[in-house]
Amino acid sequence: MTDYKWDRVIIDADFAIKMNKITDVNAIQDYIPLFVGMLYIHEHVYENEILVPKRTRDQLDVLINQGRAEIISVLTFEGDPLGKMVYEETISLLKSVDPKTVEGGKNWGETLSIAFAKAKGINYFLSDERNLQELLDEYINNQTSQDINTIRIRDFIVAMKEFGHKRKEAYKLWMASHQKDQVDWAKQMFREQIWPK
Repeated sequence: MTDYKWDRVIIDADFAIKMNKITDVNAIQDYIPLFVGMLYIHEHVYENEILVPKRTRDQLDVLINQGRAEIISVLTFEGDPLGKMVYEETISLLKSVDPKTVEGGKNWGETLSIAFAKAKGINYFLSDERNLQELLDEYINNQTSQDINTIRIRDFIVAMKEFGHKRKEAYKLWMASHQKDQVDWAKQMFREQIWPK
């Protein structure tokens, strides 16, 4: 049995799309399975948020076909009324505390994914939202083993370092996940803090 850094993880669109920006490797299908036991994708995220580039969804489909990823939805709670109640209550809570959340629109995929993670005891959320962990700690987490932890791109790069991956590969992934106006900052951050030589 393989020990993974993160056993069960749910992924957000922003993380998947940023990982796909590196085009000379299939980062989603090649790197995520090295660290993640089972990857979950909420149906809303899969159907509405991970549309382009098509390559992102194609890589997720490879993981689904390999049994390493699963698309989940409210239907997953069939026969689990308590789980469904936690899911629905968490959605309501997140909508009330984040006025930017729009049902079917802005932040909706994150909201549904977090609610699913809470209801099913999934401790890890691949998302590159800067202030998400603070929101989780304030409104969702209780400082227990059931807390949800956000794994950002930086955390993923650090895991690559810890597990002995090539620095060059991690650097390319890190740089590809940043916009052009952040290149100088990203280079400095990688070389001085994330993975100094």
